[in-house]
Amino acid sequence: MTTPPPRSRLTPDDETGALLRREAQQEESIDAKLQLARLRRSLAGAEVEPVRFRCWEIVERIGKGGMGSVYLARDPQLDRQVALKVLNAGTSAERSANAERMRREAQALARIRHPHVVRVHHVDLEGGRTVIEMEYVEGITLRAWQDEPRPWREVVAVYADVAEGLAAIHAAGLVHRDIKPDNLLRGTDGKVKVVDLGLAVGPRDGKATLPAEPGSLLQATITHGSSIAGTPDYMAPERFGPGEAKASADQFSFAVSLYEALHGTRPFPRVEGARYVEAIQRGRLAPSARPVRLPRWLCSALRRALSFEPSRRYPSMAELTTVLRRGLARRRWWWLGSVTTLGAAASITLGWVMAEPPPDPCAELEQRLHAEAGERAALKPLRARVRAQGSKHVGRAQALLDRTWEDTWARWQDERLDLCEAERRDGGAEDLVVRRACVEAAHARMEAVVTDLGGAEDELAARLVEATKDLERIPSCDDPRSSDDDAVADRLRAAVEQARALERAGELAAAERAARAAVDASAEHPRVRAEALYRLGHVLGELERGREAFEALRAARDVALGVGYDALMCEVVAQRAKVAAVLDVDPRGAADDVGFAAACLENTAARSVLVRADMLEARGLLAKARGAPERAIRWHQQALELRRAHLGENDDEVDRARHNLANALAEAGHVERARAELERLLKGREVTLGPWHPKVGMVWFNLGTMLQTMGELEAARACLEQALRIARRTRGDGGPVDPRIHLALGLIDRDEGDLDAAAERFARAREGLDADLELPADHPDRASVLQAEGTVAMIRGDFATAHERFAAATRILRRHDPEHPSVLDGTLKEIEMLYGLRACDELARRAADEGPRLARTLADRAVGDRGAFGWWIGECSVAQGRREQALTYLWLARHAYDEQGDSTSVTELEQLLQRATEIMD
Repeated sequence: MTTPPPRSRLTPDDETGALLRREAQQEESIDAKLQLARLRRSLAGAEVEPVRFRCWEIVERIGKGGMGSVYLARDPQLDRQVALKVLNAGTSAERSANAERMRREAQALARIRHPHVVRVHHVDLEGGRTVIEMEYVEGITLRAWQDEPRPWREVVAVYADVAEGLAAIHAAGLVHRDIKPDNLLRGTDGKVKVVDLGLAVGPRDGKATLPAEPGSLLQATITHGSSIAGTPDYMAPERFGPGEAKASADQFSFAVSLYEALHGTRPFPRVEGARYVEAIQRGRLAPSARPVRLPRWLCSALRRALSFEPSRRYPSMAELTTVLRRGLARRRWWWLGSVTTLGAAASITLGWVMAEPPPDPCAELEQRLHAEAGERAALKPLRARVRAQGSKHVGRAQALLDRTWEDTWARWQDERLDLCEAERRDGGAEDLVVRRACVEAAHARMEAVVTDLGGAEDELAARLVEATKDLERIPSCDDPRSSDDDAVADRLRAAVEQARALERAGELAAAERAARAAVDASAEHPRVRAEALYRLGHVLGELERGREAFEALRAARDVALGVGYDALMCEVVAQRAKVAAVLDVDPRGAADDVGFAAACLENTAARSVLVRADMLEARGLLAKARGAPERAIRWHQQALELRRAHLGENDDEVDRARHNLANALAEAGHVERARAELERLLKGREVTLGPWHPKVGMVWFNLGTMLQTMGELEAARACLEQALRIARRTRGDGGPVDPRIHLALGLIDRDEGDLDAAAERFARAREGLDADLELPADHPDRASVLQAEGTVAMIRGDFATAHERFAAATRILRRHDPEHPSVLDGTLKEIEMLYGLRACDELARRAADEGPRLARTLADRAVGDRGAFGWWIGECSVAQGRREQALTYLWLARHAYDEQGDSTSVTELEQLLQRATEIMD
């Protein structure tokens, strides 16, 4: 028989186990006594002594859960029936930590006096178990009540009472955390009440695994450690993350319950955790399981309360209650008013005859808007074009546009109806004039987005996705920051659109002028200014003027961030990353955008795949620029899959995504996979663009450099020469792409031993770079040519020229990014040339300038590099009297040659080490 451990040596787990056993015994004692009492009554045929628990008489158990049990009980002092919640006890540490908090919440619960909230009479925190005495309501849950279809007005009226009760709970500073039909009770008197307010901390049932703050009286399901209360099918998306539950989360749960009561199904699919959150973020509501037709105001109210972002829901349950009450009254209040004005003797029939209700302008507006939403005339011709194409990816792009249109229309309709009500109340107040201008401008922009979708049929998918993005940019008129949406702003936006049209047409110089004019004219309209700066940065990027593009995009990001223009800010972040990666501009500055890109992916409610794909692409480009190609592959793969699914194979955006993926694969050493992607891309571009398009030439170039990396020099030369032919045909010799092609061909000549041909190629590459007046003096392409010229000079034994070229290249790379691995590669080349020149003093000084970082880099290199460079630096450091530096590098070299089994070199290095020690001492 095993002896239990002494009490003083119980671990927390031991204490929990003992606690669970103890409270199970206590609960069993209550239930056992009830069972025994029933048995005695049946045997004796008479009443027996009631079951007592503290100051109550227990009648029967009416519920049980992981938190404890609920009993119907009698308070003998007041002679009334009550509902008694006997909650599980916590550990001693938990009881001590939570006692004061629970006491405060108990007091707040007891202060709530509302006809639609179950009354809390008393909370007993003594004795190790929390007991909550509450009003007993005889009736059924709304879960049972709404199982059968009911008129929508009856359902909404009941839930409006629930909303009032929730508003009262929130006014007391509390959050329910588990609103669902099971916790809403409809009494036999017809009144509905919010119940289940008192499930508190205690030993947990271990089923929930969602993080949250423990210790609240309003928690419904709590687990050990840090966990959350609630029923996942009804929980707001933010409840699945860290942080406290807020009133807006109760509003979401309320809306899920009301939606279910009306439609017979919940609004979002029943899936686990992250997939549930993603479903809410997509915003697609489940179709109704019942043949019900709801008024538009109710659909809009539900959609708003079910918003993914808490800030887009109603500010409070009180305001949502007002919306529901006002909606219910819209068709009835005139009838009631006509009766009351006729006097007691008048009949209801006379009321109908004598009092024609005056027209309600807002109700008429609502009906008209509802009809317009149903027709969606602007989208009908578009759908016909999509059907005619019969393309799956065009259909997906159309579906995205449809959903975004519905969401934007619903939001705009809410704003228009709210404006109508406000104008009826407040007349021509100045702020309402501004709101009306904003609402009308938003409507005009919605119509313009879907009517401006002309152009070639093969571009339709891309235009649909771009239109989706334009819809998402339309600002909310409830936001005071969007007050620049007036007639002037509309004219300025037209100028920005003109710049975009010129860019699409390939007239980049004219597009730049138009974008700059829009930037200059929009100083008083920040949202439009952000759009104009973004367009300017985009055009400058196409012109390959990287630094200017980067600065314009930085300004666009800052303005968009300042006015809360999140959708545009996300686009700017993506474009900045592309400019930084493709044009090799300020990768350190671009890295600052990683946080923005992550925030856009996590927080934006972007339904447009274009926005999400842009964010994934941005992260991939930034990861590659920071030397993390494996992470870049993951991001680019996801971006490619999204674009392919919605744009098809033969789209420029898909080609770009595939190109980015291939580059990341090559950077990570997956050359065969990269080659396959580029060959697939080449085939697709030749089909869609023709064999002589510059973009086809760029694929030939990338494929050639890829084959060169794989050692297939003959095939690589053929690809690069084809790229050169395309460049000469489309841009003329010396165009922007030619220097890179000449450089790559020169490297093949060098690898094949033709140094004269290589030198000639490198000279032509240098001339091409010098001819580009827009190219910065420290552009990395210049460093690449200098390094190539240095290698030719080194092979020829001209160490002085080689050192000059390598040093110049390293200076450029250091200005570009001091931490980049290529900087240290260049430094090692310099050191190698200095050793060849026997310039020991400069070599030792150069190593000292780099400091310990150079030694750490060498330690990670191949054994041959460690041995050679360690020997050279160590030997020269001895000669220059640098003791510590000499010992560091000589020991590095000794271990390398020892690892190779080169005993002769080890012996020589030991002699050098001895000399270093003796001379320096």
